[in-house]
Amino acid sequence: MSEKNIYTYVMPREFRGYNIPISIQSQYIKNYAETNGYKFMLPVTELINNQSYNNFIEFSKKNILNLAMTSIFVLPVNDIINCKKITKKFSDKCIFHFVLENLKFNKKDLLNWIFEFNKIDKLIYDYKSFNEIKILQTK
Repeated sequence: MSEKNIYTYVMPREFRGYNIPISIQSQYIKNYAETNGYKFMLPVTELINNQSYNNFIEFSKKNILNLAMTSIFVLPVNDIINCKKITKKFSDKCIFHFVLENLKFNKKDLLNWIFEFNKIDKLIYDYKSFNEIKILQTK
């Protein structure tokens, strides 16, 4: 596998409140690839159901070095055990690219980010909850 190939993983289902059409995800990732000197490989789409990551796991069998997704929230970031499970067989050399957040991680750093995210996410679920707590405290 070429170091400069970037494989892409997209899905039609909602992630973290966003439901971005596949064609827009693909074009956005393609633009990212071209801007960063990668050869864009056509996307693989996960179509089954909300908890399916079969096509994602298939990438690990190909020993790829670069895998791009629209967002880190395409992964089940609120389920650390599942994230470990679906990334387990990826090479330590594989770099995961998350285009919307402009993040790049190897497997170890990705799992560390997810762990830290979950610590913060448990404190404040969303801005609305945070704002409601502030309003209650001022009364």
